[in-house]
Formats: sequence, C-alpha cells, structure tokens
Amino acid sequence: MKTKLSTSQIVVGIIAVTLFAVALSSFSSSKKTAESLDYPVQTTEVEMPITSEDGLRERVIVPFGETGQLSTLSLQVHGFEQANTISGVLHGTTQTKVDATFILVDMSVTNLTNSTFTLYPKGMLLSSREGVTYDIYQATSGGAIGYEKRAIDARNLGNGIEERGVLVYEVSKDFVPYALEIEKSGTNDTLIFELEKEEQEAEPQLLSYRIIETEDFSYAGCKRIGVRLVVPDESSKTDVNFTLKRVADNYINQWDDITIWAWGYSEEADVGASGFTKGMYETGSCS
Repeated sequence: MKTKLSTSQIVVGIIAVTLFAVALSSFSSSKKTAESLDYPVQTTEVEMPITSEDGLRERVIVPFGETGQLSTLSLQVHGFEQANTISGVLHGTTQTKVDATFILVDMSVTNLTNSTFTLYPKGMLLSSREGVTYDIYQATSGGAIGYEKRAIDARNLGNGIEERGVLVYEVSKDFVPYALEIEKSGTNDTLIFELEKEEQEAEPQLLSYRIIETEDFSYAGCKRIGVRLVVPDESSKTDVNFTLKRVADNYINQWDDITIWAWGYSEEADVGASGFTKGMYETGSCS
C-alpha cells in the first residue's frame, strides 16, 4: 500500500536535504584550507612594559647618592668607572672589544623582603641622556659573575643586609652614561638612578673693574651715557654680564639711556680704539 506524502512533508524534506548539503560543502572547504597549509604558523610574543592610561611610564628621578626603593629592594648608586679590562675568578682577564669599553657602576642594595633571594640584575639598564640603553654584560648567560670579582650578579641578599658591588656594562666608546633605569615591579614607575651629581650653576660674582672713560651721547631731550671699562681677562661671561648690570645701576637715576662696554685688563690701551671683547650692556627708556 502506497502512502501519499502531504505538501508540508515534502517541504520539510527539501529543507533538510538543503541544510545537509550546505554543511557538507562547508566541511569540505575547511578541510581543503587546512590541508593547503603545509607549513606551521609562527607567532611572535612581544613583552610589553606596564603602561599608564596615557601609554607612558612615570619616570622617577633618584638624584646621585640618594636611595631609591624598588618593590623588593632599596638601591643607592655610589659612582661609576670606565675600564678596558675586567677580571674574575672563572674567566681571568677579559678585554673589551676594540670599539667598546666597560662601565662599572658601584652600588649598594638592601633586601626589603622577609626572605633571602638571589639578585639577577638583567633589565637594570644603563642609559644616556639621549635614550640609548645597554643591558648588563653577559645578560643572556647570567651576568658578569665569573668575569668580574666585584660583580653583584647572583649575589644572595638576606633581609635587611646591605650588599655592595658593581654592575658591569659593555658600551660603545662614544657612549656617555647618565643613569640606571629600573622598572618598579607592580607599578607604573621607572626609577632613574643618576650616576653623577648634577653640577649646580654658580652664583654670578661681582668682578673688580676700572672705568676708563665715560661719554655723553645726549640728544633730542634724551640723556644718554656710554661707559667703557675693563675687567679681569679670565672673567666668565656670566660674571661680566652681572657686573655690567650692577655698574648700570649706578647711573640709572641720572641718565635715561646707559650703554656699557667691557674689555680685559690687558686690553686697556685698546679701549675705545677697537671693538669691545668682554661684553656689552644696554638699558634705557629713550626710543
């Protein structure tokens, strides 16, 4: 006995067959694509530093000789030295490359944690003011331990016990070291340990001077005076400028415009006959 299919049953059957065909086609396409990749896909992992919301780390300057605190230790820089060779127990004397030199940074560290740990200074970068950086010497093979007997690499640090040693860097001969750059773990801070004390600009000094001549240049109702004087030959430009301003103060109440020219003591005979050599100062209210 034959059973006649209803219209709805036919429609459902057509839909089912269509879906099966689409699935089979998709599987076949995926398999073909996978089989066509006859080499492994390689990916590169990039280790990114911790960044703030604006994408920049906070640089915290630690002036030379002061102590900076990292997450697990405190650190103080005592200075640095340059050398062409280093000497250690395991490797004897090591000569730097022809176009390079060693920089040894003298420092003290103190463990701030409750347990002993070993110091591995890889990532403690030596930097210049221009942003050039070097990692520690032999960073990929454990550091300078064995190459330099004073190296602090792989030193065991007990709680609260200060250890002193050097970090060794091999740098190009034209590299000028400025600081150690160390990222503080768990924060957005990079501590910048300066290697030298910043030179303070000296306060300007009032120089001894002799006024050689003065000249009245007054005209059109404006009282003008010119002053020619000499100062010590070795005077700095800063001190000369400071002195000329102080000399001008002596005339400011009697004159509208003041011009002062300076020569060295040894040039006294040439004052007025040749151009000034040490400096000039002008002030006044006349247009």
